[in-house]
Order: sequence, then C-alpha cells, then structure tokens
Amino acid sequence: MQIVGDVGQSIPRIYAAVDNGQAEHLTSIIEMNGTLFNQVISILIDLGSNYSYVSPNLVNNCGLNKELHAESWLVQLATGTKKQVHHWIRDFTFDLNGMPIAAHLNVLSLGSNNMLLGMDWLYLHRTKVDFYNKAIECVDDNGEPRVFQGKKKATSVRMVTSMQEKCSHRKGCKLFAVHIFSDKSKEVEDADVFNNCSSFMMYFLRTLQSCHLTRR
Repeated sequence: MQIVGDVGQSIPRIYAAVDNGQAEHLTSIIEMNGTLFNQVISILIDLGSNYSYVSPNLVNNCGLNKELHAESWLVQLATGTKKQVHHWIRDFTFDLNGMPIAAHLNVLSLGSNNMLLGMDWLYLHRTKVDFYNKAIECVDDNGEPRVFQGKKKATSVRMVTSMQEKCSHRKGCKLFAVHIFSDKSKEVEDADVFNNCSSFMMYFLRTLQSCHLTRR
C-alpha cells in the first residue's frame, strides 16, 4: 500500500516550463534544432525529466503511428499541473545535427516545442551537458563521441502581469525590489534597465505600497 507522499514521489516529472516559451528563462534547459522529413523541429534537453516526449501536433502532422500504453500514467509539469500520458511512439526516428536518432517517445503537449529528450535518452547515450556553452556531448549508436551545439542565447528575464503579482502576493510569495550593480561595483548605466524598473514601479505602485518591503 502506498501513502500519498510515496505516490507523489513516484510520478514522473518534467523540469522545463514548456508553456508560452518559458524554457527561455531556464538556465538548465538546452534548446536545439533537429529535422524530421526535412522539417525543422524544436528539441529541448531536460535533465529534470524522467522520460522523453513528442508533441501530438508533430505526430499528427507527420502521420506517425502511435501506440496505446498498457496503462495510462501521470506526469507532473514544472507548473505543478499533472497530465495523463496515453500514447507513445516506438523507435521515433529523427535527425539531430546530422546524427540519425531513434528513440521511444511518449506523446504529450509541449507548448511551442516539438520534442523533449529526458534522462532515459540522455543516460542511454552517456550524455554530458555543458549548460554554460549550451552544448551536449554523447555517443552515437556505434559508440563514437558526438558533440552538439544548442542555441546560444542569454537567459531572459521572466515578465509577470500585475494580476499574477497580486495572486502571488495573496499566496504568501515574497516580493523583492532589486538594485542592479555591475561587476565593478558601479551602478549600471543601461537606460533600458532603469526604464524597465520604472515601468515595473508604475504598474505595481499601488500593490507595492500595501507590501511590507525589507531593504537588504
């Protein structure tokens, strides 16, 4: 017999926040391009995911044959939402930077992304991940080492709406006002930074006045 805590821990998870392109805000996620039937596809590399997935849109558009799991199961997304997984693709074949790959993929909606490679595939190919340079090193089916370069782009700041801030404050989330300095201990002179901060204060002025801010 399993207690609730045990059941929660046994649910497969996905670390990447795949909705609304939020993977761009995560430093521990690598995004790459692959090809399938000469069509460019978006692939996420996620060490926090137990398994690998493919979007139902890609499956339907390419006319791929999906199989029904013997038993459907739940996967927990980064937002905490749980979704049912009913189908999977056997030996899904695609191209990753010139390397043909075959993998068993579960069918799950991935937002704007087409595919997510998790620990099942990464472990099988002895993958080493370089988050700083957005690159991975793995071995192909012949045991030969291969290096793949992901998309190099700076991690962007996640924007929130005033409604999201208000709901988060009601839930007990802490709100911090940040003053930015450069590495040389001089104040940042980038006008865009201060314009963004000014806009933030204009949107949240009334709500901020009701918060108990602590200077640190």
